[in-house]
Amino acid sequence: KEKKTKKLSEIKKMQDYLKDKQKRSGADFVFNIRTIAGHNVMNKISYLYFQVQPAIKYKQFMLALDLNLEVHASEYYESPYPAHEVGAVRKEEWSRLAAYPNKILFLSFGDEYETPIFIHLGRLHDYTLGNGFIIYRYTNSLYYPDMTKTGIQVKVDFNWIGAEAFCSDVVDLDLFGGRFILRPFGLTDYKNSIIGKAEVSYVFVAETDVYDQDRKDGDSYVIYDGSSKILAHSIDVKIPILRARSLSLGAYYSYARIFDKGSGHQFGVNGDFANGLLFYAVEFRIINKGYIAPIISQQWDAQKKLSYWGSGRNQTIMNHLTTGEQGYSIFIELKNSWFKRKMGFYLTFEMYIGGETKANPHLQLGFFMKRGVLSDRVALRLVLDKVQISSDNFLVFSNIFTYFTTEFSVVITPNVEMAVFYIKSFTEDFSGNGMSNELFMLETRITF
Repeated sequence: KEKKTKKLSEIKKMQDYLKDKQKRSGADFVFNIRTIAGHNVMNKISYLYFQVQPAIKYKQFMLALDLNLEVHASEYYESPYPAHEVGAVRKEEWSRLAAYPNKILFLSFGDEYETPIFIHLGRLHDYTLGNGFIIYRYTNSLYYPDMTKTGIQVKVDFNWIGAEAFCSDVVDLDLFGGRFILRPFGLTDYKNSIIGKAEVSYVFVAETDVYDQDRKDGDSYVIYDGSSKILAHSIDVKIPILRARSLSLGAYYSYARIFDKGSGHQFGVNGDFANGLLFYAVEFRIINKGYIAPIISQQWDAQKKLSYWGSGRNQTIMNHLTTGEQGYSIFIELKNSWFKRKMGFYLTFEMYIGGETKANPHLQLGFFMKRGVLSDRVALRLVLDKVQISSDNFLVFSNIFTYFTTEFSVVITPNVEMAVFYIKSFTEDFSGNGMSNELFMLETRITF
């Protein structure tokens, strides 16, 4: 069964370590602790950082904390950041009560795919609801490590009926949604039959504060609310058509609408070749005036605050939803993993073929290689998300249209790992406006 990667790699590693330790020991309760020390350069400011991540697992329950301390490694006196001397502690992560829930690395109960009840509290990554016409591959960690958010995901699934819900930030409660699922034939052998997987679902998403700010007048983790809202819902239908070892094929359709704005249609087929060698999806989208698809994606927390929408790339998202024209787009997705899920990739591409250009073309590319492929000690991960692609910026990764992260790690001993990161993402300036955030990290991880 295909499983989407919805957790950041460090969280997945910690959870896998706990599960393996519990399996080897045969105990209901296991405990471990990971310490991380390293050096990073974030927006030209140099830090030494230390993290302690204690974790426990008791049967289906898991909890891990992320306790961090960052110290300025050099003097800094350049605008727009305040002056800092060597040895000064970065206080933003501890100076406000709203920052403390983000010290939860994860809290989870159950398994997302194997148990009828699943709860996850912590960072959300690669989160999709239904067919993905409203929310697709969303992450609440776009500002990491400058600022983090603690989200929640809850899922209940009893084969023929189910529901799930999420909130991007349990402190601010601005972005949330969910869906109700009905599988009319789900009382059959749901996981192994074709007809049992046919489903109809209702999806709703609310972004109650589009221009929300996480930083105001230099203070991080503020709750500074505006008034602009996006409320959307959709009806999603999935119909399996064929399943064989050489080919599987399904069709899906969505009708979505933003209240008081516009609507859109999504027609797609998906499946896999050669018993999972390659998963695919191809969509045709009709985007009426007042709608964008998907509304919320990986870069949403920054996109919603930037004025780069529309054919002139100078509109805010709310202005664009008011003035945007009807358009048609195609969407292609390819993904897979090999060597028992030790290496894989995903690629998505969307391009408008009629109407206004909106925020496209849009490319997402991901690749991972775990230990055991090239070497038992080496791992690699890469993610690229680029919007507003044009001939003059296709190979430019430093602009505001690009999210990019790469991680290269080497195991020194079974308990010691060294890793190098480069992250090109986003944060907010001291006035709460979206801005690029570049980060280079070199760290050592020790797990007990």
